[in-house]
Amino acid sequence: MVHIKDGISNNINDKWPETGFNLRNSTPNRMLLWKHGQAGLYDNQGKIKPTYWYGKQHEFNFEFVVNENPVKQKIFNNLKILANKAAPAKFEYEVVGEGYEWFEFKPIVEWVNKKAKESFDLDYWYLQVLDKNSATISALYPDFPSLFDESRVVKKLPYLKMKHTDKKGAPERPHYKWDGGTDYWGGSPYNKDNQQYKYNCSEPCFVEDDQLNETRIRTEQLGNDMKKCGRIRGNMQYLEDLWDVEIRPIQIEWCYKQDNGSLGKKKLPETRHRDKYIKVKVRYSGEDLALI
Repeated sequence: MVHIKDGISNNINDKWPETGFNLRNSTPNRMLLWKHGQAGLYDNQGKIKPTYWYGKQHEFNFEFVVNENPVKQKIFNNLKILANKAAPAKFEYEVVGEGYEWFEFKPIVEWVNKKAKESFDLDYWYLQVLDKNSATISALYPDFPSLFDESRVVKKLPYLKMKHTDKKGAPERPHYKWDGGTDYWGGSPYNKDNQQYKYNCSEPCFVEDDQLNETRIRTEQLGNDMKKCGRIRGNMQYLEDLWDVEIRPIQIEWCYKQDNGSLGKKKLPETRHRDKYIKVKVRYSGEDLALI
């Protein structure tokens, strides 16, 4: 795709000035601009690979929403994809999560993440809230959300980070990874040799949806074929022309203030994705042609 400024783009010396991309190289009748498509102007373009554009392999993904009978809560255990054998590389699941017991603390967790975005110290702002009642916190921070009786002490909170899609202008802080959730992608769809991805867990994070004005819970999971990775790390298998995928349960951590004043964490038992609807995103590496 060529970016066109003000609806006008000119070919100057066989280059698009907006991109600097050569329309032709020194070999006659070669138009690299068209090499990423299945239909080229010439027959000598070589092998055309799916989603391989301008010398770089790009991913392919699609997303959908499961909302059949949206007035009832559903538990989402698995996903079946009728497709060829091109293996999905990663899955992303999003639910609103209003049915979870800890959801009443969601506005507080959002407020903590908002404060942490400015200082890049999430644990510090959790400690500012824990072991205090709403009246004390509101006196220090007037924008703190009051959810219940002002005398109620906040003993524990779900430890969740907010994943921001727009990080323009944010300073680089190597000691603090602002994007919440487990980054299974990391520039490559396969990180199976890394110890932290061994069990392909579902560490959740919050994501904001500006269009619907709501915050959802997202989990990210690798697509690990059980025949290659085993039953512990694997979460999908190809049987009878379809991918049968297990939707791994959510793993939530509670955080609390320890006796020494530091932040302690404790994992809750895993729970399945449950809600009135779920948003699913399936991502492929793009190296193989996917027919779905």
